[in-house]
Amino acid sequence: MVVLPATAVPRLDFIPSKRHRRDGYEPGFRRGILFEIDLRIFLATLITVGSYVRIMISNLGRIGWTVVFAVLIALTIPWFLWGDGRVAYGLPVWLWWHIGWMVVVSLVFTVFANRAWGIGIEEGA
Repeated sequence: MVVLPATAVPRLDFIPSKRHRRDGYEPGFRRGILFEIDLRIFLATLITVGSYVRIMISNLGRIGWTVVFAVLIALTIPWFLWGDGRVAYGLPVWLWWHIGWMVVVSLVFTVFANRAWGIGIEEGA
């Protein structure tokens, strides 16, 4: 169970909670108090879920970019092409791999710089 501090839940003073004799309400029934409790619980739940979703998305972004960069680093050197003597357009295939990989890495880094540049450094990025 998550307990929010009182400052995290907005005050709902506009909802009446005084006893009323008018409109057919029983004197012992506090008009609006049931709605007030339900609305406060609902708002607290929304705030809590929203915080978790924001944290989860933030963590998913961090994990996602970490995985992307780990793959980029792992495949930078074409281990699987070592000892391969094939040639394409006058250059070894491993060199073509390296040229193509530099293009891929530059595109990924451009996307990272435009979308997620502060991850792990800036608050709320």
